[in-house]
Amino acid sequence: MALQALREYLQARGFSDDPLLAPAQAPLLSSIQDPMQALGYQALYEHVRGWMSKAVAAASLPEKERFRLAKASTHWLRHTFGTRAVAKQVPLDVIQAQMGHANIQTTINIYGRAPIQRRTDELGKAFG
Repeated sequence: MALQALREYLQARGFSDDPLLAPAQAPLLSSIQDPMQALGYQALYEHVRGWMSKAVAAASLPEKERFRLAKASTHWLRHTFGTRAVAKQVPLDVIQAQMGHANIQTTINIYGRAPIQRRTDELGKAFG
């Protein structure tokens, strides 16, 4: 499914639908006007906010949850990814690389604290 979406995206940009034949210097996310011009941070941020707003509006969620999700941002999504990765016990060095942190200490400071339930479970095993 993801490969098919990538193929369609490449084709829409005027490239071969074979990812191996796309120009190596082509950015993954590009401007609509110029497929060789990288999409800027601000434009990406605005698009993601728009997609999130549409998804929240279309979801059948309680009003309180809709209000909370309406505040979601790209930064929120980034932290959600990091938090979920830790919960799934992805090694911190892998999370560091994926998040783009130059120093592992940054990753440890933000995501290194084990979720409270896991800490409780592990301490219960040791001292229960």
